[in-house]
Amino acid sequence: MRPIFTYKNFLILIVVLFFSIKGFSQCSITTSRTTTGLTCGTSPLNSCGGVLNIGDGTNAMTLTMTSNLDLSCLGPIRFIVRNGASIDFSTGNYDLQLANGSSIEVESGGQIGAGSNCSASDLIKIGSVKVASCTGNSALTNFEDLVNNGGYSSVSVSASPASICNSGSSTLTATASPSNDATIKWYDSQTGGNLLYTGSTYNTGTINSTKTYYVEAVYSGYTTVRKAVTVTVTNTAAPTGTASQSFCSGNPKVSDLTATGTGINWYSVSTGGSALASTTVLTNGTHYYASQTVSGCESSSRLDVTAIVNSSSVAPTGITGTTTICNGNSTTLTLSGGTAGTGAVATWYLGSCGGTLVGTGTSITVSPASTTTYYVRYEGTCNTTSCASTTVVVNPLPIAAGTISGAATVCKGTLSVSYSISTITNATSYVWSYSGTGAVISGTTNNVTISFASGATSGNLTVYGVNACGNGTVSNALSIAVNNVPATPSAGTPTNPTCKVPTGSVPLNGLPTSGTIVQTGTHNDTYAITAGGTQTISSLLPGTYYFSVSNGSCTSNTVTVTIVAPETNTWSTGSWSNGTPTINQRLVFASDYTNANDVDIVGCSCQITGSTAVTIKSGRTLKIENGIDVATTASLTFENNASLVQINDDAVNTGNINYKRYTAAVKRYDFTYWSSPVTPQTLKNLSPNTLYDKYYSYNNGWQIIYNGAATMTAGRGYLVRAPQTFSITVAAVDTNPTFIGTPNNGVVSFIVAGNQVHLLGNPYPSAIDADVFLNTNAAVLEGTLYFWTHNSAPSSAVAGDATYNYTTSDYAIYNRTGGVVTNSSANNFDGKIAAGQGFFAPSSTSGGTLTFNNSMRVEGGTSGVNNSQFFKLNSSAKTSTVAIQKSRIWLNLSNKEGAFKQTLVGYITGATNEYDGGFDGLTYDGNQFVDFYSVNQTKKYTIQGRALPFVKQDSVVLGYKSTIVGEFQISIDRTDGVLATQNVFLEDKDLKVLHDLKKGPYTFTTEKGAFNNRFVLRYTDKNAVEEVVVSTTPSTTTTTTTTEVVNNGTSNSGTTSAGDSVKEGVSSNEVLVSVQDGVITVKSSVISLQTVVVYDTAGRTLYRKEDINASVFAIQQLLATHQVLLVDILMADGTKVSSKIIY
Repeated sequence: MRPIFTYKNFLILIVVLFFSIKGFSQCSITTSRTTTGLTCGTSPLNSCGGVLNIGDGTNAMTLTMTSNLDLSCLGPIRFIVRNGASIDFSTGNYDLQLANGSSIEVESGGQIGAGSNCSASDLIKIGSVKVASCTGNSALTNFEDLVNNGGYSSVSVSASPASICNSGSSTLTATASPSNDATIKWYDSQTGGNLLYTGSTYNTGTINSTKTYYVEAVYSGYTTVRKAVTVTVTNTAAPTGTASQSFCSGNPKVSDLTATGTGINWYSVSTGGSALASTTVLTNGTHYYASQTVSGCESSSRLDVTAIVNSSSVAPTGITGTTTICNGNSTTLTLSGGTAGTGAVATWYLGSCGGTLVGTGTSITVSPASTTTYYVRYEGTCNTTSCASTTVVVNPLPIAAGTISGAATVCKGTLSVSYSISTITNATSYVWSYSGTGAVISGTTNNVTISFASGATSGNLTVYGVNACGNGTVSNALSIAVNNVPATPSAGTPTNPTCKVPTGSVPLNGLPTSGTIVQTGTHNDTYAITAGGTQTISSLLPGTYYFSVSNGSCTSNTVTVTIVAPETNTWSTGSWSNGTPTINQRLVFASDYTNANDVDIVGCSCQITGSTAVTIKSGRTLKIENGIDVATTASLTFENNASLVQINDDAVNTGNINYKRYTAAVKRYDFTYWSSPVTPQTLKNLSPNTLYDKYYSYNNGWQIIYNGAATMTAGRGYLVRAPQTFSITVAAVDTNPTFIGTPNNGVVSFIVAGNQVHLLGNPYPSAIDADVFLNTNAAVLEGTLYFWTHNSAPSSAVAGDATYNYTTSDYAIYNRTGGVVTNSSANNFDGKIAAGQGFFAPSSTSGGTLTFNNSMRVEGGTSGVNNSQFFKLNSSAKTSTVAIQKSRIWLNLSNKEGAFKQTLVGYITGATNEYDGGFDGLTYDGNQFVDFYSVNQTKKYTIQGRALPFVKQDSVVLGYKSTIVGEFQISIDRTDGVLATQNVFLEDKDLKVLHDLKKGPYTFTTEKGAFNNRFVLRYTDKNAVEEVVVSTTPSTTTTTTTTEVVNNGTSNSGTTSAGDSVKEGVSSNEVLVSVQDGVITVKSSVISLQTVVVYDTAGRTLYRKEDINASVFAIQQLLATHQVLLVDILMADGTKVSSKIIY
């Protein structure tokens, strides 16, 4: 056991040691050193007198363990580590060995340790005992605790006996180590307390409770820590248990008695005596006594238990009494057989033995409501027997009748009206009663019929059940109202459906003033009678109808009306049943149709029945007023360029069509802009062999639709690349695309955001009129449409987000001014957008709801030209209520190597000389080779619409861009309107050449770059003298309109006064200088003009023309900015006129 030294004890120890050292021979190591060289018998380890001091108690020193130090040769010693001294084990794993019987003392300030090299191999041993290691492992303690406890010494102690039963004495023996000069002292407390005895052996005397004693060894100069020894006294109490214990007869034994405790023994007396055998039979009323033994100690007191032996019951054998009764009667039941034991009572149950208690005693009287089984048994102190049972059969009355089901309102003269009630339990028959008159009841079960005569009256219907025990409770009455029947209406002459009006009507006569008209037959419906007499029923589809009148409870007989469908024209076995189809006929295809006669077809509606296959040939139109209906087992196929035109926006189509579309000739990397004319249609099904990531939609940028999984939205455009199987170098037409689904019809609308370009598409299986589309959406769209044409091959050199991109010159452009094409061989745009065609359309600033409707749809035209190509638009537009005047010129910029760009200038109703979204189409300026455009207010237009009336003095600035150095031509592609006969000139301002384009193309050479003011389109020869009509008669007080002309060709009105002119020798009304539409006109009414010179205010000559010899002269497109100019005029007679104008 590790001793613990208190600080107080340690101080005492120091004092004692101080004086003891003075009187005895001791060894001391007082200066720092290692253990190497320390040997018993040589200084400082000689004549130690049983004490070895490490340190002098004042000065610091360290004894470093550099080897094992065995001090056993000194015999039992006190090994003292004094204040300021340290024993250091950090240099290795070494042992300090002391002789058996030695002690270790560590003064306050003394240290034993190993620093960071602490190990269980650093040991201090006394004899064979490992007293301490640095870590404490495999030893009694660690170095730290050894120091904190003030060292180590041992006292061993034992008690004999260590345990006493109830009371007795014990002898305590202690041995000190070391034993030399040790005095043994016994105490009753760990510290302090009473000294009980001095000596190595101490007898406790008689004790009757557990006590702990403490022993110490006193040496000369110090005392060990006291060691405790405990003598345990076991006082065993009597066991616990029930004082009176009952048993049933059957020879209960001592082993059946119970007591709570350990090692229980039973006696026949309260003290002394011998324990009874467990097989001893108990006697009723006898006392028995129990003890318990705990840890070998038997209790001196005992538990007193009285044994009670009771008798058991014998089960009853039967029950007597009446066992069949009617509901409401009673019977007395009596048990028989068996005997009752101690405290036993006969107990009666129902439901089961021990179920629901119904009484006690040998007899009970019961009145069960239904057949019931009763059980009886004896329940006593000793036992509960099994049950005897009997069943009382109850014959009940019929239960109360439930609710009668059947009509609460009937009409007079109605026969065999069914009424019923749920089966009445226990009833063998039923009694029905009716309080009214004129009603005959048939049947005596829970289901009957009642016939109401024409004179029957209202009344109450009841029923009850009957059996041998009597009558059941009567049901609640069902009140039956017997009502009069309305008169049957008559029908007038029906109005049958037509194609325009697909439903018919009929007048009904003889109606009451109120009630309801009931319609059955082809379609069921009801109508409230509004005023009586005659009322017309409308919106009737073809079929047979039956009309009656209801007053809310009774309905009249019916009148039959047949609505005849419009004339049906059926195609069967190669011919029509009613001649060539007309728009008013309902068309039915009952057999296959291939359009062998190559004709267009019109009809009111169209139905494809059975497994019929109908094909509309390429270029032909199926025009239907209303809807089409294709059976799921039939087919309706439109070949490429065929059309389906529908008129009624509200018509509903059912079933699928197959709508074929051929692409233009494409190579693998070519794209086609698509739009679906049917629903639903996925991009993948349209072109299944296109590479998985080459399906696109457009929403402010291209978005990939992987695997073409998206369903195409009506009115939206999509971009799909040619099949992966197509050649990269050789173009071919893809004839495989087929749209399969229900054809789109009627209004298609959705919201488009403002100031964005949207990819739209024709949503119908027919062409649509671009002009009608633009007019309908004038507030939503900017007004110009861009169509893809495959003009240029895809190139990786073109900017974009894919490896191969097209240039924007491949977009043919169309607006209300007209359209331009992208190569010289392309057909002209005339405003028809083909089925399946996708196109770009910039929205207006605000955007809004974009709308397609059937008014835009057009027929295929001759040979289907209106629907023939995605980018080739032809045929006439729909008639407009406003006469549209158009005078247009198409100009081509091209070279011999195939570079091409077209621009259009048109004078058209509704256009202005400002920017007009519906008439002006901006160039995308994205062509990698050439671009060609007109310029107005710094904007560059592929199409420019200008105001009417056309003025031949007008001029339009033309610009171009080229990445090619070389020779190009500008030529007229075509003209219309007044421009068909008007002279057209091209002015090359760089070369100062004015070329007549009507006589042939103009050829020029160019460098790379953009040239936005080299060319001017004119309609007069500015070098020729042309008379200009002036609308105002000149005078000194009259002002004439002048126009300030800027270099881009726009005009702003201003005025100048003829009174500003300075005249020499000419009257004031003889010469007029005016400015209109950029043309300066000088007109003399008397003398011919000779020379005209124009100066700016700085005196620079801007224009000079001599030898005019004409009375009128016009200066066109003067190269001057908005400013005040001076005009000097020399007349033929030598007189001069000077005039100031604002240009």
